[in-house]
Order: sequence, then C-alpha cells, then structure tokens
Amino acid sequence: MSWKQFIPPRVKELIRTCITMTIRSGPIRAANIFKLRLMVARAKNPVCLHLGCGPRHLPGWINIDLFPTIPMPDVLLDVEHPLMLKEGSVDYIFTEDLIEHLSLAGAKSLVRECARVLKPGGVLRIGTPDLQSFIRAYLDQSQGDLAFYKDCCGVETFAEMFNAGMRAWGHTFIYDEETLSRILKSNGLTTTRKGFNETDSDVLRGLDLRDTADGAHSMFLECTKPSPSRILQHV
Repeated sequence: MSWKQFIPPRVKELIRTCITMTIRSGPIRAANIFKLRLMVARAKNPVCLHLGCGPRHLPGWINIDLFPTIPMPDVLLDVEHPLMLKEGSVDYIFTEDLIEHLSLAGAKSLVRECARVLKPGGVLRIGTPDLQSFIRAYLDQSQGDLAFYKDCCGVETFAEMFNAGMRAWGHTFIYDEETLSRILKSNGLTTTRKGFNETDSDVLRGLDLRDTADGAHSMFLECTKPSPSRILQHV
C-alpha cells in the first residue's frame, strides 16, 4: 500500500497546485528553458522531445513534464506556454496521454508551438483517448469497460463510466479525430491516423503504450511538417 493513499484528496490538490505554481514561476521557468535550449544544442541528431513524459523516460529523448516524478523529467515546463526554442530546431516530438489534460486553448497553443519548432520533414506523433471509440463503448454497453471503471473509479452505471472517462485523471477535453486533425492541419501539419505502434519512422516505432487490442480507447495521429518544396508545389 502506497503512503500516498493516506493523504486526503484536498491536501494532494493543494500540494499539486503549489508545485505547479512554483514551476510556472518566472525564475524556475527561465532556468528550465535555459536547460532545454542547452540540451537541444548539445543533442546528437535527431533532436527528439518527449512531452508529458511522467516517470517514463525515453532513452535518447529530452523528457519534459510539468510535474516532478521519480525519475525526474529532464526539464520541468508547462507546455501550454511557448517552448522558447528556435524555429525548426527539432526532428521528432512524441506525446501520449497529454493533450487531453490541457485546456482546448492550451492544446491549440501546444500544437502551434510544435509545428513551429519542428524542422521541415519533422514528425509529431500524438496518442490520446478517442472520443468516438469511448462513445461506442457506452452505446454498446461494454461490460469490459464498465468493469475497468468500476475497479478504478467505483462506478456502477454506464453513464457514470462515461463521465468518469471524460473527467478522471485530470482529463479536460477528449478529442475525436476530426477535431484534433483540424487543429493539426490548421498549423500546416500533414496528418495521418495510425494504429498502435504503426509508424513510418524507426525513431517512433515501439513508443506507444495504450494498445487498442487490449481495449484502450486511444487514437494515434502522426503529423509531418512539409518541406518548403512541397509547400510550393501546392501554391
């Protein structure tokens, strides 16, 4: 049994808020931006950012999160705000189970910043819960999903299951493919839906955790920043 179970929820939220405010403060943010710039400058090609890493660190990647974990992220940053990197300085960006925790405005800001810092030909891969898939589980009265949410959230009905899925774990906005693709494409990224660990890039292969074959309601979008020559071909 973890010691965290003995901390009241209100105390946990207060601790979380204090940590967030500290990391977002000017001096701490400035120090982490400096660290990020230094790591990007020293990184061997390709330059890879893992956003919302939590305790999972990808070898060879710069692992970024807002909250301290064990092990610690390489850089502590609120990714709803600019990364303050040079335009076209990053080859790959990977994020799974992050964007649904951001506000819609914050998610749009993050996508805009990812598109800016990617090199031409660079790739952003996003994994996030799929609203359409979760709606289907509700409409089909999936007993497996109900059992999962009963175990983790104490729900009894499918309506409770659906609401838990939309709000639990700090979820703020759950996307369908149309909405997320529209945000990505509006920032000039060509976007393709992929299956679990399906990718055209060796660098991104094997990174996904949420296997849809095991019942995860995830979708994976792989987004490429076009090269200038490809952009001119469509002008």
